Amino acid sequence: LCYFNLVRLWGNVPVITHTQTVEEARNNKRAPVSEAYAQIVKDLTVAKALPATWPEQERGRATSYAAQTLLAKVYLYQGKTADVITELTPVVAAVKSGKALSLVPMPLTFPNDLKTSKDIIFAVQYLKGGVGESAHQNNRYRNNDNGNIISLEPGEFESNADNRKALVAPTGSGQRPGKFNAPATNNETSADFPVLRCAEVMLMYAEALNETTLTPTQGAFDALNAVRKNAGLSIKSMAELPTKEAFRKAVYKERRLELALECDRWFDLVRTRQFATVFPGVDAYRQLYPIPQAEIENVNDATGWQNEGYTIK
Repeated sequence: LCYFNLVRLWGNVPVITHTQTVEEARNNKRAPVSEAYAQIVKDLTVAKALPATWPEQERGRATSYAAQTLLAKVYLYQGKTADVITELTPVVAAVKSGKALSLVPMPLTFPNDLKTSKDIIFAVQYLKGGVGESAHQNNRYRNNDNGNIISLEPGEFESNADNRKALVAPTGSGQRPGKFNAPATNNETSADFPVLRCAEVMLMYAEALNETTLTPTQGAFDALNAVRKNAGLSIKSMAELPTKEAFRKAVYKERRLELALECDRWFDLVRTRQFATVFPGVDAYRQLYPIPQAEIENVNDATGWQNEGYTIK
């Protein structure tokens, strides 16, 4: 998971698979993204042997479903849609069964039931009150200086019937969106941060199915519409989305609404080549972050360590 975030943010990174000495670390080179992805796939393939569920006292630990879902997402970013379908097929079946996993209307998950909702496949776990995390938890989406409210334009939603709409609106004096405005103690909320959800499983499945055919299939519509019905919306038909391109845009739109404020939007814009459209005039090299200067100063040879467009100080 960490390497997946690293390659999406910075591109080429050192691939380290054993404990290094200081001298080894100072001689690290950036490996191609393909090498990092190969290691990610290898690790997640091993992790698929994890239990499908854990005892209640172990809730929150990674499961086989989490490994398969993340592996499918990794394949999606590589454009390997057939592999996405292979990995997600058993997860989709589990979601449809409603036993360990299930689609859950968003207001029944966010903000208070993230720890127990069957929609959550894997999440960053948090405790509440007195554990010294206020600097992180209190500032999540918080409008500290009344100068920047992180939300989503209400007009992006089709109607007020969409049960996700109110959750992205700013609430309270801190203007934290309702989606993460869980009760707090000493400015520390126990609300977990979702990494993988059942709703995203269905949207990835719909996208992958659509990309492997000339026109949208019934299976792709079923997956997309499962998310829409869960949000309280009407289903989409073949007449409304007759082409592969139209269906693709509908999936992208649904991802924006369903996963709003869950740290996927930026990566989606880059992955789906919408960056230039959404950010006209912004240089393409900014799709990758600059390598932090402190990291560059930690290696003996800085050659090739900074991303294109940025300069080494």
